[in-house]
Amino acid sequence: MKIQIAFSCKEAAHACDKHQYKECSKSDRMLLQFHLVICKLCREYSTQNKRLTDFMHSSAIATLSREKKEAMKQQLRSYL
Repeated sequence: MKIQIAFSCKEAAHACDKHQYKECSKSDRMLLQFHLVICKLCREYSTQNKRLTDFMHSSAIATLSREKKEAMKQQLRSYL
């Protein structure tokens, strides 16, 4: 078993995205934190990613129900 002690920036970005959706393993989180201490660009990416996630969770996004979507599709079809 090979033990990895560092992330590339590409791997760190991927781990950051996984962490955003709570799909990151503990070892990946530790490596990500270590990488963020070293790499300023990835630290900024992580900060922006967190802001985006927080914004999406705090926004009141409303979507249409399936029934309303189907009614709109039928209405559009009747116009064509």
